Amino acid sequence: MARSELRLFDAKVSLDGRLSSSLGTRAEVVGPTTAAHLAQLAQDDFDKVEEQARAAFPLGLAPPPPQGAWALLRPARVGPPGYDETRQVAWRCLEDGAGRQVWLRLQYREASAAMISALEAWRPAPGEAVVVELEAPGARVTATPISFLAPGPEGLVVRCPWFEARPRRGAPPAPRAGPGPEAPRSPALQAWRAALEGWAERGVALAEPGVEAHRVALIEAGHPTVAAAAGRLAAAPGPANLLQARYLLDLALRA
Repeated sequence: MARSELRLFDAKVSLDGRLSSSLGTRAEVVGPTTAAHLAQLAQDDFDKVEEQARAAFPLGLAPPPPQGAWALLRPARVGPPGYDETRQVAWRCLEDGAGRQVWLRLQYREASAAMISALEAWRPAPGEAVVVELEAPGARVTATPISFLAPGPEGLVVRCPWFEARPRRGAPPAPRAGPGPEAPRSPALQAWRAALEGWAERGVALAEPGVEAHRVALIEAGHPTVAAAAGRLAAAPGPANLLQARYLLDLALRA
């Protein structure tokens, strides 16, 4: 729907801003969403984003504004991806032109794996923005990323990785196939998998110094979590670190 501007008839909005429809609801497509629409909605000043987050989670009994937690952020800079292995949380810092920050973060779950992978690999082009759901502000302004929007020659280009790992509702089941080799997402992952399998066959005590080259390649390819596991294996070769490295690699391959 973000690709088009819609006018709804006979729709309802609940007290908390949730939009719902009935059998009598109709939608009229007014036209494609243009880059000009995106520019009007996007937030470039993250001071205003913090104000919006505080208004969306008011103290006391004051009701929150409808849809107040939703925002469209257009960052001037994006920091490198990070991953907290203890809490299983991926994060990335966005900055506006003045250096004010909004932190995007995602708890790892099966449903969020594709979104985490997309967030790690995101390299926004000029004018590109991200739809987020703001969280209650604390020491930092934090938000959950929902989808990426970018201006294109025929309107907006919309990507929502949340749905990339799951079939569409109502879609026919995919035909079952026999087990086959996993398809790595990048040459760096493929090379790292081959190295791990070789060490598992020969014994991890024989792990060679080349693991550092793999770690650097994984960082450059946008896989910091897998790279961190490679660093631990290089520092302390052993079955536990080998199994953890393979586990995190499997997650990256499935994402």
